[in-house]
Amino acid sequence: MSTAVAKTSVTEEPSGKIELLPKESPQEEARFSNPENFINRELSWLEFNRRVLEEAQDPTQPLIERVKFLTIFSSNLDEFFEIRVAGIKQQIKSETSDIGPDGLSPTDTFGRIQKTVRQLVATQCALWKNELLPELGKNGIYVREMAELSAKRAAWAHRYFQQEVLPMLTPLAVDASHPFPHLLNRSHNLLVRAKLQRGGEPLHAIVQVPRAVSRLIALPRGKSADEPWEYIYLASLIKQHIGELFPGLILDEVHAFRVTRNSDLYIDEEEAENLLRTIEQELRRSSRGNAVRLEVEADCPKDILELLLRFFDLTEADAYKLDGPLSMTHLMPLVTNDAFAKLKDRPFQPARDPALPQHVDFFEVLRRQDSSKQPMPGNRSLLLSSCVRALMRQAISNGLGVWRKPERTSYMAWSA
Repeated sequence: MSTAVAKTSVTEEPSGKIELLPKESPQEEARFSNPENFINRELSWLEFNRRVLEEAQDPTQPLIERVKFLTIFSSNLDEFFEIRVAGIKQQIKSETSDIGPDGLSPTDTFGRIQKTVRQLVATQCALWKNELLPELGKNGIYVREMAELSAKRAAWAHRYFQQEVLPMLTPLAVDASHPFPHLLNRSHNLLVRAKLQRGGEPLHAIVQVPRAVSRLIALPRGKSADEPWEYIYLASLIKQHIGELFPGLILDEVHAFRVTRNSDLYIDEEEAENLLRTIEQELRRSSRGNAVRLEVEADCPKDILELLLRFFDLTEADAYKLDGPLSMTHLMPLVTNDAFAKLKDRPFQPARDPALPQHVDFFEVLRRQDSSKQPMPGNRSLLLSSCVRALMRQAISNGLGVWRKPERTSYMAWSA
């Protein structure tokens, strides 16, 4: 909404006379400049994401759909920090004191953001731990901690770790001669504190959780339909057997953390000689931007948290302790498993208008009658599915449209 208010305006009557409209009253001017009449863009976006979380809280939704909304909420929040919060932190760093029409400075906005996010994340973790996780168990789906596995399951998990995970792990030492590594955006990592001998100086190392392996591992199950589905977290599996990466050392602590970085793209289209190459360079750079958020486990000690904050040049305001998975996006294997179809929404099957048979010439039908004046069928997505695709195919076959590739981009555009 624009805050500019015209003092006077003119209107021309049919007779040609020009009439000046009266000036707006001081009360009207004050109403348009009142910060209470404006909604902060970032806080409004958080309220939108709150409604996504409310979908996960809705008990009338199918169970797996609720888990899906939980993952969508986390993915949305990641992007919010990568773009919106990163921009606000840049304004604060540049000491910008501009007050927006909502009456909030960048510092005020950031303070309200972190307060709202902490409340939302706490609600999300409680929902997963106290409601969705037990409901999944009632339906034969279990997300186990390593300590909950039977001896047989634990032995299988150990073999899986040695064969599939261990070859992909590389410990990164952190000391005077080895600076803290530059970890990628949204990367899931483990901070290890160890000693050469009891009472010796603490040593630190970073172990990155590999992205090539599913973050939620399905344990083998029998062929019976009644066999339960059991999963374990990849990070928990690595943490359980991480001692195999440090033979001869005494492990003191292992703590998981996740970092989110500034991923906004800074592109001057007028100055860029090759736009596609510039975008590719910016995308590579975005995974290594400045850190904007640090997520740690709820039991992370204060000294470990302070150590990580110092490494990433962050403050306590940027740290979030989570009583649950560091990212609910890791639960996507539950959503994509077709075996849980009964716990999802029924697949949508679009109908077809009887007036439009399978091999009809759409343009001939349009010439005979204006179909836009016909009443819409009960299925409102009818023309957005099979009919629209058939219409495009018909247009292509008639030579009414061609595909072209814009000179400076890599995507395909439709041109009629």
